[in-house]
Amino acid sequence: MQRMKPEDPHDQTERPEVPLGVAIDDRPDKARKPGAANDADDRRRALMIIGGILAGVLLVVILGNTVLRPFIVAQHESMLIGVTERQIDDLADLAAEYQREAGVAPSGYADLASLERLETSQGKDQWGTGFVFDSRTDPGGARILSVRSAGPDTEFGTEDDIVAERTVIVADGAENN
Repeated sequence: MQRMKPEDPHDQTERPEVPLGVAIDDRPDKARKPGAANDADDRRRALMIIGGILAGVLLVVILGNTVLRPFIVAQHESMLIGVTERQIDDLADLAAEYQREAGVAPSGYADLASLERLETSQGKDQWGTGFVFDSRTDPGGARILSVRSAGPDTEFGTEDDIVAERTVIVADGAENN
C-alpha cells in the first residue's frame, strides 16, 4: 500500500474531476466505472444478501418448530395440570364441607352447587372432562371423599389422573353414603 503524501498548499497542479460513482484507486486501470459488469456484480451481491437473510429466517422457523415448540407445549400442559390441581383441591374442600353439612357425601358436581360458591366452569377440568366424585369409608369409620380429573389424556383410570382426597370424620348416627 502506498503512503499518501501530504498535500502541498502551493501545488498548482490541476487534478481531473472524478465523476460520481467512480471509485478511485492509486492504479487507474483498477478504477470502478459504472457499467453492465459492475451492475451484475451488485445484483449478485444483493441476491446473496437476500438469500442469506431468507436462509436465516428459515432456520429460525425450523428450529422454532422442532426445538421450541415441544418446550412451549410442555409448559402449557404443565400450566393446565396446575390449574386442574387447584380446581379439584377446591372441589374436595367443598365436598368435605358438603359432607359435614348434609351428612352425606356429594354424588357429583350438582350437589356442591347448593353451597352457592361454585362457578359453572368448575364442573369440568382444563381438557373439558367432567370431574368424578367418590366416597368410601375407611376401617376407622372416617369418610374418604375424592375428586378425580381424567387429566390430559381425558381417560379415567390412567396414570395421569389428578386426584384430591379429603377425610371427614362422620359423627355417630350420621348417614354413611
